[in-house]
Amino acid sequence: AWTAGAAAHWQALRDEAEERFGMPPEVSFGGAKYGWQIRYRKGGRTHCTLFPERDAVTVLIVLGAKEVAKVTSVLDTLSPAVREAFERAGQYADGRWMWPRVLVAEDVQSIGALLAVKRRPLR
Repeated sequence: AWTAGAAAHWQALRDEAEERFGMPPEVSFGGAKYGWQIRYRKGGRTHCTLFPERDAVTVLIVLGAKEVAKVTSVLDTLSPAVREAFERAGQYADGRWMWPRVLVAEDVQSIGALLAVKRRPLR
């Protein structure tokens, strides 16, 4: 069973993607090892993918080179966990793959800031 905090963070992250950015959810099953996830895409590009866990939510965000530069400029405004996930993420040819684990409301706000770097919010 989920903790109340994890469930609230899950819903807040879904609201960010669906309401703030206008993206429909795509539910898929990643197999026994990864379980199910919700992916948000627009224009053929994946914006983020949410993975539920027992007491948390993990988010996959892939940042391109220009997006990495923008995030670097706002790094000090991110929560410690999201900042650490950014700094730990390896840089690949197709971008930097971040896997922040959302445990507190401050992490949700930081994920929202990262998503806004990837795509302009609707409002």
